[in-house]
Amino acid sequence: MHLLNRIIIITFLFGISYSAMSQKDSIPKNPFKDKLYTGGGLGLQIGDYTLIQVSPILGYNITENLSVGIGATYQYTKYRQYNYDFVSNMYGGSIFGRYIIWRSIFAYAEDELLNIEYREQVNNIIYKKRTNVNSLFVGGGVRQLVGENSAMVLMLLWNLNETPYTPYNNPIIRIGFEIGL
Repeated sequence: MHLLNRIIIITFLFGISYSAMSQKDSIPKNPFKDKLYTGGGLGLQIGDYTLIQVSPILGYNITENLSVGIGATYQYTKYRQYNYDFVSNMYGGSIFGRYIIWRSIFAYAEDELLNIEYREQVNNIIYKKRTNVNSLFVGGGVRQLVGENSAMVLMLLWNLNETPYTPYNNPIIRIGFEIGL
């Protein structure tokens, strides 16, 4: 009798799992989630000037050609300035828009706000200060698909709001990746 009960239970469970698997294809996809993508860039330089950067993004495809998104940036730097080891943490966020002009070529704009740390020397005394730096990037790039939901991105950008505290030199070259959700 125990063997018969086990066979019935195993058959019942197999039937439920088979039924669930066959219904999986009939579940409608989430159109919002299908339009989301994530990715970003990583930076690493080690030596006299050490830099570690992490810049994740989250984007949304409004149309087939137009997408918008948000990004975050954290950067650690260490180098020598005024005979002093300078260690800095920089962080901030951005909003961006991208429009595909033709095939994989796109136009790009981004507004970024970073909080940076810098040192200022006055009368041989070094002061540690922080300030917000706003950068407005414009330019374009190429997006190369790698698989069905992934892409490598290469961009050439100019900062239209360059200041003495801006951590970038024009032109800015970015290489990153995207993964569709």
